[in-house]
Amino acid sequence: MVNANSNGFTLFFAVVACVVSGVLLSLASLGLKETQQLNIKVDKQKSVLQAAGLYQTGDSKDKITGWFEGDNPTVKAFLIETESGELHDAIAVEDYLKKPKNYSGISVIYECNKAGEESYILPIVGKGLWGKMYGYLALAKDGNNILGIRFYDHKETPGLGAKITEASFENQFKTGKKLLIEKDGDWVERFQGIQVLKGSKVESKPEAEQAYLIDGISGATITSVGVQGILEDYIRNTYGEFLKKRKS
Repeated sequence: MVNANSNGFTLFFAVVACVVSGVLLSLASLGLKETQQLNIKVDKQKSVLQAAGLYQTGDSKDKITGWFEGDNPTVKAFLIETESGELHDAIAVEDYLKKPKNYSGISVIYECNKAGEESYILPIVGKGLWGKMYGYLALAKDGNNILGIRFYDHKETPGLGAKITEASFENQFKTGKKLLIEKDGDWVERFQGIQVLKGSKVESKPEAEQAYLIDGISGATITSVGVQGILEDYIRNTYGEFLKKRKS
């Protein structure tokens, strides 16, 4: 007769319980993997639409994915070689999106062809206080006028750097901000980018300068510096040659 109070039985029961729990958790994880991957994909698609001003609060998953699917989707994704700005079709977009870190020197670009709202939605990444900040910047096809921004993943401090996801910060990019200055030259030569102000407000600056400025986040200097790096170095270095070829 088994002694339920013995140390041996207790150890045996603990081992069996751990094994069974582990098997059940593994099965649950495998069963949910496809659903989790789909949710991640839809969430990123939602962020793309938010940056471009195409998402409406309460839009269903089907409506979100509908922008990207079909024989002639409204929002198309394609790959470019960042150094040359040329299209890259040696690999499929879906393969790239699964593990973009495996493909150096390549970036994805989303193109919206909705009449009256044509734009490029550019993935952006920069260094914040505690880690990298990931998002999308929507740019009119003139390569100049900014339509919106959306950060979907970051590790910034709540109430401080995390304000990059709040409407008060994002709405600044819907007020006529520009990347290029008025002068002769191609896209790269005219590029100025956006400066993130510290210790002053956009409204205090001359009107001619305001299109190239946004208010920084009080108490989040490193986050603000990271955002400025995105709006200057990252945009120019990653997408400059692509936009130059289309606006030359």
